[in-house]
Amino acid sequence: LSLDFLSKLSGVTVTIINIETNDIIYQHALATCIGILSIDLSTEKVGNYSLELVSGDYDLSGNFVFE
Repeated sequence: LSLDFLSKLSGVTVTIINIETNDIIYQHALATCIGILSIDLSTEKVGNYSLELVSGDYDLSGNFVFE
């Protein structure tokens, strides 16, 4: 999974949750973020996941299917 941050963000927490089990499979806090963040999901099972991006100014979320 690749996330492309087009502008500089400070204090961003990226969280990925397996929707079926409600397990947090990835969580990382970044002091500053710009450019591409690559997340290796190769050890995860096929299924439905939720992506959350939280910073002081933003609280974004969305779902995706990992196949």
